[in-house]
Amino acid sequence: MLKITAILKTLFVVFTVSIAISCDTKTGLENDFVKNKILIPEILKDLKDIEAFVTKTELQINHLTVQSQQLIEEYRSLSDKSDKNNGLMTDVKKVTLKGRINGVFADLSEIYSKIDSQFSEFENLLNTEQKSACKSVSNQLKNRIDEVMISFNPVEEASKKGKIIIF
Repeated sequence: MLKITAILKTLFVVFTVSIAISCDTKTGLENDFVKNKILIPEILKDLKDIEAFVTKTELQINHLTVQSQQLIEEYRSLSDKSDKNNGLMTDVKKVTLKGRINGVFADLSEIYSKIDSQFSEFENLLNTEQKSACKSVSNQLKNRIDEVMISFNPVEEASKKGKIIIF
């Protein structure tokens, strides 16, 4: 009976922490990734499909960038604590955060793929100058995603060295 009570208490705490983390709504985080606008060359400004896709994609990337930065900062702050102070709850929080970070990166990878496929379709309808401009915009969007992914590398490297516990 005591084991069941202990298990239920542990599950309750894990559930409560998961809800608390998922309800975290930090806002107003401005960073360099979001401040930089994607530049659409003049030659493409008249093509509303391209402009709409770029605007929509940029907004998605910006949203996911802010979300990932918040999660990474929270993960780093948990990882910076002394190992002696880390208990089961801290490890559960880390695992939860790592899962959420990976979810954001999966969404960014999906956007990266959509950029390739959508711009391939656009290029079939464009002249040589427009194709070059289109490639430039595509590269800007992809570079933005790459920068976000690279910003997570120090956390990944620390976890591989055993400094951060990842399950």
